[in-house]
Formats: sequence, structure tokens, C-alpha cells
Amino acid sequence: MNTRAWCPILRRLRPPVEHQAGVGQQRTFHTAFNMNSSISPEVIAHLEQGSVPGPAPEALILSVEQQYRLTFPSDYRAFLLKYGAALMPGFEVFGLVASHTDGEAPTWSDIRSFLRKSPPCVPSGWVQISDDGMDHRFFLACAPRSDNSGVFVLGPAAQGTRVSPNFSAFVEAAASYGIEFLATIYLRKALD
Repeated sequence: MNTRAWCPILRRLRPPVEHQAGVGQQRTFHTAFNMNSSISPEVIAHLEQGSVPGPAPEALILSVEQQYRLTFPSDYRAFLLKYGAALMPGFEVFGLVASHTDGEAPTWSDIRSFLRKSPPCVPSGWVQISDDGMDHRFFLACAPRSDNSGVFVLGPAAQGTRVSPNFSAFVEAAASYGIEFLATIYLRKALD
């Protein structure tokens, strides 16, 4: 992806807005996520359809948070602890992979590789958790003490639009409607 194409757009980053389903009708993706629980049953049902590397150790999660000055939202942390990462039908959820077999190409994407090479124009505390296989990248806001939360899309003409209020809602929407739907929310907003 040509980061020069969308880096200047980030300087004009707008506050997050919700997706409109139609004229006068608000469309949101609700996940029955309770902060005291780990992951909602709806999201678990979707994740169980994918391929996962297995849990990321708590020590690894803490190490990444400290090294990159992040605070993972509780639902993403629960996902890392239970699944590590996920290769879903139609999309991938990046995570932390404790290990892979030498000589084999990794099956799952590890967020550490993205954090190491993140362009300087990506807002501090944003962690890439998925992409559409083309030029759109999805970022989870993980900055400590931040007012902006949720998942945001960046790419050509995507100006950091919030596509879901949290990680669980992102997984639910991507599994239910497709990652392409989330990647083009900003286009539908521009036409409204």
C-alpha cells in the first residue's frame, strides 16, 4: 500500500461517525459484550468457524503493551488470550502468535510485525488488526486513556472512519456482512 496516498488524509482526521443504514435509520453492530465476560457468544460462534494458532500467553500480551505503550481493549485482550489470532472465512483477524514452525510461512498475521513498521502518520496507539486484501487497513484504537475507541479504516479516500465501536462488533460485522462492507462504509457516508 502506498502510505503517501493516505498519510496526508490523517492530518484532517474527522471525529468518528456511525454508519447510516438508510435515510433516518441508524445502523450499528451490537454485540452482547459484557465487560465482565470474555467474548460474547455471537463472536465466539464466528471465531469457532476460523483457524486459530492458539492462545497468546499473558506475558507476551503484557510485553507488547509495554513495548509499544498500548492498552488493549478488554474484548481484544480476551480474544488474544483465547485464540491468539484468527483466519476466518473471508477475512483475517491479526493477533499475537506465540510461535510458528521454522521453515514454514506463517499462517496468521502477528501485530508485532505491523507495529514495527507502522508508518509515522498512523495515529499513536492504533494497532492494525485486519485488512481487506487490497488497500484498506483496519486499526483498533489501543492508546491508553484515549477518548477515541473502536475500529477505524484507513486507505485510499478512507479518512480514518470509525467502522465499529469495538473489536467484538468489528468481528461480528465482518463475519456477518463481509470485510468489503466495512471497507466501503466511508464511501456510503460520503454519498449520504
